[in-house]
Amino acid sequence: MESVQRTARGAIGRRLARPEAWILAAVGICWALAIGLVLAGRSDLISHDAIIEDGNLPILVAIPIFLVIWQLMTGAMMLPSILPVIRIYGRITAASPRRVAWLASFIGAYFVIWSAFAGLALASDSAIHFTVDRWPWLAAHEELISGALLIGAGIFQLTPLKERCLTECRNPLQFVWRRYAPGVRGAWRLGIANGIYCLGCCWALMLVMFGVGVGSVTLMAALGGVMVLEKTWRGGARLVPLVSAGLIGLGSVAILVPGWIASLPPLP
Repeated sequence: MESVQRTARGAIGRRLARPEAWILAAVGICWALAIGLVLAGRSDLISHDAIIEDGNLPILVAIPIFLVIWQLMTGAMMLPSILPVIRIYGRITAASPRRVAWLASFIGAYFVIWSAFAGLALASDSAIHFTVDRWPWLAAHEELISGALLIGAGIFQLTPLKERCLTECRNPLQFVWRRYAPGVRGAWRLGIANGIYCLGCCWALMLVMFGVGVGSVTLMAALGGVMVLEKTWRGGARLVPLVSAGLIGLGSVAILVPGWIASLPPLP
């Protein structure tokens, strides 16, 4: 009996020693928290509009809350897409006594890239709100903003930059092999590079998420699933133009049929 228990404990220990197991656990926690907010009737906390634009919180309080929620989104939507890189990096660093610190540095650098994007997106969103509030015509035609965002994201799907970044992300072994360096600093540089290419693949889709207020777990799951499939699925290359056509189509309808988006029932 004891030998069976030791074998079971050993198997569990080996599984937990794999960094991807911890990452999957972190992803699960992020999704559980996001779903919990919806079930508790506090989905407004996932929306930057509710926190910053429409809320009553001081800006110095609202921005840190927004950044915390953004980390939750990044963990839920983006971490699954870099699991192949984490798995390979974990195997390469398996013999290092400081592999946990190296992995933490890698993940931290990755989150820094996406946090910087969040800051730029928030500044851009604030500038748009500022313009709309002072331009009555644009305030009466807000569908142009939503439509342009969707069409722009759809067009970006077909650009060489998108394809270049996807090529890097779809070849994790080659990506890590060319850039690997031991140590916390080497892990940080690898995480920065991975974050930049990941951002290059997905920034437009994340901007779509940002543009609708980041208040829907359903939309988070849909866009997160698209990004994971584009980067890790063998048929991901075939998915890219389909997503492009869908976004351009939705954007065109949003512009040609004013009020259509506003008439849609809110997604949970």
